[in-house]
Order: sequence, then structure tokens, then C-alpha cells
Amino acid sequence: IINGHYTLCLHQVDDFAIAAHNEAQANDIITCINKHLRLPIHSLGIIRRFNGMDVDQTKHYIKIHSTKYLTKLAQSHSWINLETIGNNPLPFSSDPSSLSKLLNCSLPATMEEQQKLEQQMGFKYRHVMGEVMYPMIKCRPDISTHTILLSQYMNNPGEAHYIALKHLVHYLAATKTEGI
Repeated sequence: IINGHYTLCLHQVDDFAIAAHNEAQANDIITCINKHLRLPIHSLGIIRRFNGMDVDQTKHYIKIHSTKYLTKLAQSHSWINLETIGNNPLPFSSDPSSLSKLLNCSLPATMEEQQKLEQQMGFKYRHVMGEVMYPMIKCRPDISTHTILLSQYMNNPGEAHYIALKHLVHYLAATKTEGI
């Protein structure tokens, strides 16, 4: 607490953010910190992006989201079709029969079958799982259960896992402005 106001500092590798009551107070903190550093911290003003996350600040709230990242993700995969999602998207169905399909689907028995399925589906499962994990960790806790379930099959996904992952990516693309 500085001058009766909470002040928050966030440091991640070489990025540093300060949430202060006003800009003058933030600049005073930066000056104080710079006295102890070889390379000075520079004030870049109000944060719009921090470590790959988009940041919206208003008088009433601060929202962290990954719109820019998810837009690029959607553009990088030709199989993403937002028209198939509808008006009320879900990451993927959580009804018992759908979950049973995921948990009990047949898995490729050989490396050749794995490669054939990957070619048939049109993307590398591990690669897309990595792309989905990033927003989950940063600002999309709504997909954690789905992502964790699908990540359990990264070594040998079946067709149902590929389909569910595609649906999860479609959901992310359709809800790209969501965040915390």
C-alpha cells in the first residue's frame, strides 16, 4: 500500500507491469526500481498486451483475453468453419454418451495407423493441443476440463479425439473475445 492505495507489481521474465492509483505513482515506482537495475525499466503507458494476452482496461473492469492469438489460430487452420458452431457454442458435448465415445474409442494400433489418421484429419494432434493449451493457461479456464481430457490422448489419439479437438478449436474461434 502506497499513499493509502494498493499498488500491484507483476514481473515475468523480462516483462514488468505496475497497477497503481495513477500514472505519477507508477512512474515514481519505476524510478525507484531503476536505481537498482543495470537496464532501466521504461514506461510504455497503459497496458494493451502483456505476455501475449490482450488487456482491456475501463473504469469498471480489466479484461484479459486472447483475441489476437485466437484470430491468428483460426486463420492458420483451413478446416475451421465458424458456421458449424451455431449461436450457443459449447467446447464439446459433456453428455454421458459423448464422453463414453471419447473414453472408449478405438485407438490406432500401429504407427502407420496413427500417421494415416493424422493425414485423414488434416492436422497434427499434438500441435493443435499445444495451441489450445496456451489460452487455457493464460485466460480461458472455461476449456480446462476439455483440454485436460483431450491431452491424455496426445501420444495416441483416436478419431473421436481428433473430432472433439476440432470442435474445441471451433469453440475457441467462435468465442475468441471471451476471457477473464
